[in-house]
Amino acid sequence: MNKVNELVMDTIKRVLTEQPEEVDINLDGIKEEDNILELGLNSISYIKLIVEIENEFDIEFEDCMLDYTTMESIKDIIDTVNNKLNEATVEV
Repeated sequence: MNKVNELVMDTIKRVLTEQPEEVDINLDGIKEEDNILELGLNSISYIKLIVEIENEFDIEFEDCMLDYTTMESIKDIIDTVNNKLNEATVEV
């Protein structure tokens, strides 16, 4: 797993542990294929996750990406972050 993937995964785990309701999952067992809603993220925690990722990687998601049905799996989020980072590199 590359550094970006690890940072995204760590951010997801951190957001999951900060939720007010109990999340009954083994955080060490989370895989890229996992559905974020099935992990316990709701619309509010999804927005928090997006903000955390934007801050971590100094990127910005378009407003349409703020709908939690646009990126359903951890892999979707990782791929989007990698694409954003690649776009930023090309623009520089």
